[in-house]
Amino acid sequence: FPSHDTTHLNLYAEKVGDNFFLEVALQNELLKYTWKKGSITLNGVSLTINEVNENKISVCLIPETLLRTNLGELIAGDHITVEPDYFAKGLFHFQQESIKNFQKVSQ
Repeated sequence: FPSHDTTHLNLYAEKVGDNFFLEVALQNELLKYTWKKGSITLNGVSLTINEVNENKISVCLIPETLLRTNLGELIAGDHITVEPDYFAKGLFHFQQESIKNFQKVSQ
């Protein structure tokens, strides 16, 4: 698979209680690999996606993640590295190959 690691803009960062919420803008190319409760890697940390809204994803960082990473130091406007989950990339690839194979058989 080609690498899709890219730098994206962190649109929103807020601490609420013990948790920290981030909202990140994604390029359309990465949206096909994202869904609610899927995984995504931000700055090298694999996280669960809370929401997908248009071209944005949001994640919630729990206290353990905040303790072990520097993600809690992010502020709105920071650029972060985003990498889609490899399982999602594999699933998308499998789907595309299945469609191609079905089209060949149908002809």
